[in-house]
Amino acid sequence: APLIVSIDPGTKCAGYAVFAESDTETKPVMIRCGVFRGDDWIDTANHTPEFSELDKENLKLIIEDPRIYPVTNVRPNDLMKLANSVGAIVAKVNAKFTKLVTPSRWKKSIPKTIHQKRILRCLSPEEKQILDNCLCPKSLQHNVVDAIGIGLWHVGRMK
Repeated sequence: APLIVSIDPGTKCAGYAVFAESDTETKPVMIRCGVFRGDDWIDTANHTPEFSELDKENLKLIIEDPRIYPVTNVRPNDLMKLANSVGAIVAKVNAKFTKLVTPSRWKKSIPKTIHQKRILRCLSPEEKQILDNCLCPKSLQHNVVDAIGIGLWHVGRMK
């Protein structure tokens, strides 16, 4: 059964979630989540978790692919660094299957605060516990929640 790693990339902090098939649920469930950090995009990519206990042959990576939107206050050079980070993380994870997904594809244009609440509502009590137990400062938890959202979207648990 495939294991799915979903990542919300970042230049200094990235969130991840791992989903696996379940005997009791029809769609994959989250079994692990967290953040990895660094001083810059290279350092952050170098801190990508190994996911070594996962079977590389059945590993799927779903990662957000940054986009330049016409109306944004994001600086183009910051997006370039983020895109570099995505490439480095993809290389580091080295999954058999990789899917890049744009923000507008998985979360539409819903404001972050509203979308984060929707993601949390999709989690089972067990998954909420995994999120609560992940050693992530509250100030960075939005990265983990987005990674979870990307995974939920991919496995069809979030429309």
